[in-house]
Amino acid sequence: MKSRQGGIFSLGILLFVLVLVSSGIIVMYSIFLKPEAISAVPQLTGRVLSDAVTEAENLGLVVQVEPVASSLPENRILAQSPESGATLRKGQVIVLQVSRGGELHAVPDVRGQTLAKAQTTIKEQGFSLGDVIKIRDAKASAGSV
Repeated sequence: MKSRQGGIFSLGILLFVLVLVSSGIIVMYSIFLKPEAISAVPQLTGRVLSDAVTEAENLGLVVQVEPVASSLPENRILAQSPESGATLRKGQVIVLQVSRGGELHAVPDVRGQTLAKAQTTIKEQGFSLGDVIKIRDAKASAGSV
């Protein structure tokens, strides 16, 4: 009779230990290893920067802004990485390329002109001159661009 009671007591202790260990594992998982929520990246290209940042941050994403020269109005999203539809976890970075605004102008084609004529043409178009690098080319006449 005693051995039967001892077996039931041992079984009770074993079940108690299993419940205790299982509870500990669940608590540890939920605190330290719980997977972060995953979000689908929204389409932000073409939107205004402030709206795009608000939406991304509401999803728990970290926004990195890269200003880019563009003829589009200032603060418009030109591109994003990763693209819309991709999945990111909270705290991951989304890079937004944003227009600095302003106008772009075509650089005049001065190939084949003399250096003096090319410099004059460039200045007349409103550009400033940079360094002049001289190279020898058997196919071009001396002093030409």
